[in-house]
Amino acid sequence: MLRGGNELLGQAKKRLEIGHKEVTTDGIFSLEEVECIGACTGAPAMQVNYDFYENLTPMKFDRVIEELDAGDHPAPEPVTAGALHPRDPAETPVISRRFGIRNSHKIDVYLQHDGYKALEKALREMTPETIIDEVKKSSCAGRGGAGFPTGMKWSFVPKDSPKPKYVICNADESEPGRAKTVP
Repeated sequence: MLRGGNELLGQAKKRLEIGHKEVTTDGIFSLEEVECIGACTGAPAMQVNYDFYENLTPMKFDRVIEELDAGDHPAPEPVTAGALHPRDPAETPVISRRFGIRNSHKIDVYLQHDGYKALEKALREMTPETIIDEVKKSSCAGRGGAGFPTGMKWSFVPKDSPKPKYVICNADESEPGRAKTVP
């Protein structure tokens, strides 16, 4: 919605002559407005079978529909990754410091840029207590609205339990253009 999704939906309804959860009379196209297709950084986007078409405009939408209607398979645009804007000089990249590095989503590129170094240190050199202390020192806080300190939250986990402990992270920030917070 923030990047023209409503305009695109209006164009789709007009072009296909159908509404939400309807199918064209020839049975080729259906239309469904959804909250998320996992393409936030490339919104507005649409999915046709298993292909994604991102950064759509009404004109791009029409081109894709024309090609599909003609029996062709339009090439999906390359998936958008990372920031789409130039960095502000005052910006301090933390989680986003790898934005702009070509193919930074690939494991070999991530490793070339010191990916997993902190995890390696935690596994080889640190105890659970020193990890929690480090997280407390970082002032890392939850993103759920209350901003509860992560290190504090982790310190509440019973230490004398022999059961494994798990960290669960909801990395869906549910709005187009937001950066995911999973390194």
